[in-house]
Amino acid sequence: EARKRKSERQKSRRRSNPEGYRELNLKSRYGISMEDYKRMLQEQEGKCAICRADTPRSSSMKHFAVDHCHKTGRVRGLLCTKCNVGLSFFNDSIENLARAMEYIPGVGGGF
Repeated sequence: EARKRKSERQKSRRRSNPEGYRELNLKSRYGISMEDYKRMLQEQEGKCAICRADTPRSSSMKHFAVDHCHKTGRVRGLLCTKCNVGLSFFNDSIENLARAMEYIPGVGGGF
C-alpha cells in the first residue's frame, strides 16, 4: 500500500514537471545535468552515437538513452532505443561484440 502511494506521488510529480523530473533523473542515475545531455547531443550532431539515427526510434521514448558502463557508471554517449537495447545484450563485453561482428559476414546470408 505504501509503495503504491509512493508510485502515485512520483507519477504526479513527473506529470506536473516533466523537465524537472528529467533533470533529477539524469543527475541521480548518470551524474549529468540537462546541460551535459544537450551538449552531448550537440556533439553527436543530434544523432545516435552508433547508427546515426536522428530520432530515438521508439514509440514510447522521447529522448535518446544515456549509454553508460554498468561497471564504472561512466557515461559513454547517447543512443537510440534500438542501439541501446542491442548493445545491452552484449553485456558490455567487447569480446561478445567482436564475435557478433565476425558472425554477420561469416554466415554469408543464411543456410
